[in-house]
Amino acid sequence: MNARSVFKRAWRKPGIQLTLLLVMLCTACSAQQPTATKIFVLSANRGCKITTYTLDGKQIDPEIGIGGFTCNGMVMDSHGNLLVSIMNRGVMKFNSEDGKGKMFIGAPSASAIAIDRKQIIHLLITKDTDNWQVRTFSPNGAGSAWPMTINLAYVSGIALNSEGTLYALSQGNSVIRMYEPDGRQLVQSIHTGDTPKAIAVAPDGKIYFANFLSVTSLLPDGKTPVWPALKHAAPGGGFDNPTALTVGDDGTLYIGYNGGSVGIIGADGKPRGGVFQALPDIRGIAVR
Repeated sequence: MNARSVFKRAWRKPGIQLTLLLVMLCTACSAQQPTATKIFVLSANRGCKITTYTLDGKQIDPEIGIGGFTCNGMVMDSHGNLLVSIMNRGVMKFNSEDGKGKMFIGAPSASAIAIDRKQIIHLLITKDTDNWQVRTFSPNGAGSAWPMTINLAYVSGIALNSEGTLYALSQGNSVIRMYEPDGRQLVQSIHTGDTPKAIAVAPDGKIYFANFLSVTSLLPDGKTPVWPALKHAAPGGGFDNPTALTVGDDGTLYIGYNGGSVGIIGADGKPRGGVFQALPDIRGIAVR
């Protein structure tokens, strides 16, 4: 007897229809839930600090105090370590379970950080307002011999796709420019509109960038919108500025806002749960 025959016979039994329907609905709901269980939020409010939350916004350990440095980005490596880029210092590494940290990479003028699937760390270095470099480091912190030069104004973030293409987000030029792993610039640029703040690329290549008061999503071609731009109402009225983005392995988008709230958005553009409040002045967000 095949599976279809078994299903038809079971469906005829009294009460079984409701049971099977509930099972199918619950399976569909669970498939849409984020697979991450923890959200790590980097805030620059009264000194840099990382706070940890469950998906429903409950604060849990660890809470990691970094100090009065200018922190500007955070990623998580495959071992569960949080890597934080800090202006005038470089990169600090923290264990996401116990919060213990250490200086990891010395690099003055570190302005943003990204990590690829091979665990190669990409660090954005400020040379001047129109001249930036991206230096790469191995998983153990050893630096590469050559930097990638990015001639854009006020680069506010970098991200990588699964093939190693680097995306540089420029506030001054209001564009996203793309570079091959060998440093060659691709012809295509993506126009973002005014004051782009943050960028993230999903495992399937979708591109997300935070603009003034909204978050935009594009297909990998950089032209086709995935869903309409998202706006988030601030608790005190008006709208809040998104300042940090990350995408989970399942394609779920996590958004940190300047006012301290955190939103979770599915790949379909629909919210997953409610917005919760973290510390204000969010500079980075990571999930595990």
